[in-house]
Amino acid sequence: MENIQVEDNNLEVIVEDNNLEVIVEDNNLEVIVEDNNLEVIIEDNNLQLILNKYNTKKNSKYNNYGKYYEKYLNNFINKQICYLEIGISKGESLFAMCEYFGNAKVIVGIDRNPYSITFEQKEKNIFVEIGKQNNEIFLKKVNDKYGSFDIIIDDGSHELDDILISFNTLFPLLNDKGVYIIENTVNIRDYLYFFHNLVRYKNKTTNDYGGEDSLVDPEKINMKTDNILEYSLGDIIFTNAAIIIYKDIKYHWINNI
Repeated sequence: MENIQVEDNNLEVIVEDNNLEVIVEDNNLEVIVEDNNLEVIIEDNNLQLILNKYNTKKNSKYNNYGKYYEKYLNNFINKQICYLEIGISKGESLFAMCEYFGNAKVIVGIDRNPYSITFEQKEKNIFVEIGKQNNEIFLKKVNDKYGSFDIIIDDGSHELDDILISFNTLFPLLNDKGVYIIENTVNIRDYLYFFHNLVRYKNKTTNDYGGEDSLVDPEKINMKTDNILEYSLGDIIFTNAAIIIYKDIKYHWINNI
């Protein structure tokens, strides 16, 4: 007896025998079965399937980041984004993201290992730059070369000093409504105070700036600042061994605007 459960669309299932169970909870899957006694259970999302396909360490066998990234990155699908990843190993993640963000303008990887340049695929708009993530001049040159990025993922050295230099250099250059992700934060879990302290920028009221009511809506808060982190931080999400930081510029907070 066959049991087919489908919870999304764009699925084609062709079954020519019995004793098949297919459980699918996402889309873009084609299953063709011409024999029996097969069980296919797929509960991950589209990004996770792609990460698994390219055997990246973000996949379900390793760090399983795709499980979380799907809900934070899927609004960039079909957009002409610029994507940057720090630390690319053999390029697996770049290839996966190129497929996931099929309309991306550029997929760029940074690595300090000169051998990584061999994984560049210019015909697919996948580019590799060789340099260190703690070199501010190098990072700014990469940004200038490709244009400001919409998504930046730091999967580099996983050392605190390098992470902070990269973040403090690149987050101000990130496009508005973009997202900055720091992976493998388990390596710095005892030194996350910098990122914990960012939350203070998210806790303001109108009373702090002369208002009569304690309103927390940033649109109602009358303040001015030159601190780019203060006026551009969006949601900050601490998830399994990763920090996800959105950029959401509050232009009325910026001095001289």
